[in-house]
Amino acid sequence: MGGDKPEECREEGKVVPGYTQTLADIDPGVKAGELLEEGRIHDAVAQFERLLRMPGRESEGWNGLGVCRYSTGQVEKAAECFERALEADERNLDALLNLCAALRELGRLREARALAESALAAFPRDAGIFLELASICEEEGDWRGAEEAYREALDDDPLRLEALLRMTAILVSTRRLDEALELARSCADAYGFLAEAMNNLGVVLEVMGKTGEAEECYHRALALNPSSSEAFDNLVALLVEDGRHAQALRVHDHALEVSDNPRFLVEKARFLLCCDCPAESLACLEEVVAREPMNFDAWHERAIIFARHGLFDNAAACFRRCVEINPNHADSWFNLGGIEGALGRTGEAINAYNMALGLEPGNAEAWRNLGVVLAAAGKNREAAEAYRRSIELDPGKPEPVFNLAVIRDGEGAGEEAAELYERFLELAPERYCEQAGHARARVLALKGGEQGKQRTLFR
Repeated sequence: MGGDKPEECREEGKVVPGYTQTLADIDPGVKAGELLEEGRIHDAVAQFERLLRMPGRESEGWNGLGVCRYSTGQVEKAAECFERALEADERNLDALLNLCAALRELGRLREARALAESALAAFPRDAGIFLELASICEEEGDWRGAEEAYREALDDDPLRLEALLRMTAILVSTRRLDEALELARSCADAYGFLAEAMNNLGVVLEVMGKTGEAEECYHRALALNPSSSEAFDNLVALLVEDGRHAQALRVHDHALEVSDNPRFLVEKARFLLCCDCPAESLACLEEVVAREPMNFDAWHERAIIFARHGLFDNAAACFRRCVEINPNHADSWFNLGGIEGALGRTGEAINAYNMALGLEPGNAEAWRNLGVVLAAAGKNREAAEAYRRSIELDPGKPEPVFNLAVIRDGEGAGEEAAELYERFLELAPERYCEQAGHARARVLALKGGEQGKQRTLFR
């Protein structure tokens, strides 16, 4: 028809009138970047995989795939992708920094540090590498190494915000407050339009006892960014420390007026709980879960409130919700184990403690509690093994020693039981007078040949 517009379309190798081509249309790397920003990870993966088939773009493709894996929590697979990227191009700085960060998150600090230090040979003045090296040093507890790396980053880029903020924190932690204040003021002069800079200055001033100036900085930070959780937390803590609870509550209410971030409602709930207002706290948390059913913090706080008030069924339901939302939260599994045990549901308690220990095998208290519920379920052999693990991890705790002694006593292992009772008596505080009396009596009896008298375990 004569009035039709030109059809908007593309043909291979040329641009058809009526269609405007963009860089993202012809470059899969650019398109993948846009998709990542939009959160369309699956589509971004497809574009990065296209790069793998393009000569000279393999390293970029592997690095992009690593970013996609990392963004979905697959840190181990992400590290493998970054390694492939560096195999394709050892000078891919983005892949190098990403691999350092992934190794650091995986706890492979020695490898991460060696990689960062070797990278400086290829990129001797790169501030990004110095920042990554500093982060690794901080996680290793090497504060001197971290400080040196941050100073190197600032030599390369004197206004690098991350380096200014972290360097200030190190100076505060090492009580070099005058130097910290000077650095914080220069950061605020350069970045006074950012909440992070004003909050940073407030922290230094508060540590120096200048609480009035610190409070003003926190208010300015919140004016710049009403969602600044750091400034909010610091201001509320300062007001509470000063005994101005009503003003702290007003800060909570103001934050909720200017921001729809549910985190502030959770924080208000925590504050109200500290003020011994559990009903009001629960009301806030109910509002959060109504708006965000998958809000972990709200469910966790509800569980704690119910547990404190002896509403164990409600607490168990909330902790179960927590582990549905985040199955890798060891504390929630541990707390669920305690609640299920208190309710006499030993099977559920055993499962919860096993899940907690799968995530944190070095938790001595979880091993001890697992021993208690195993013993309650009549699984004495497994309980004894759990107590042994607890004792190995924390030899100074008397409870698992006593419980193991009782089990071994009941099994007729008199010599081992007597040694365990004696060890318990060395460790036991005065409040365990009843158990101590039993232990002394059993030591005398066992050394005199009597076996197997039972005793209630520590719970």
